[in-house]
Amino acid sequence: MNCIFYTYNPKGRTSPSANNKTKRLQTMNVNWTGVYPAVTTQFNADESLNLEATQRVIDNQVNDGVNGIICLGTVGENCSLSAQEKRQVISAAKEVINGRVPLIAGTA
Repeated sequence: MNCIFYTYNPKGRTSPSANNKTKRLQTMNVNWTGVYPAVTTQFNADESLNLEATQRVIDNQVNDGVNGIICLGTVGENCSLSAQEKRQVISAAKEVINGRVPLIAGTA
C-alpha cells in the first residue's frame, strides 16, 4: 500500500489552489502488517525530555525487528507535552529510525 505523509502548516495554504493547511512530504510503500509498538518518551528526574534515552529505546525496538514505531501516543505524553517538545521527540525519533521503518506520531 502506498501511503502519503502530510504535515500541518498552521501559517496558511501551501499553494493557491489548496483548501487545507497541509503539505505533502513523501510517498512511501508501507506494509501495514507486523508489530508497531507505542514507545514511551523518556524523561530526566527533573521531568525534562531525555531525547538520548528515547532514541536508545527506539533504536533497540527497531534493531529487535519491529515493523514500525508509534511515538507520542494519544493516551500518553502526547497530551501533556508542549508543541516544541513534541517536535523535539519526533525529530529525535526520525533521526534514529533513519528510514528503516515507518514512524507514526500522535496516535495509538
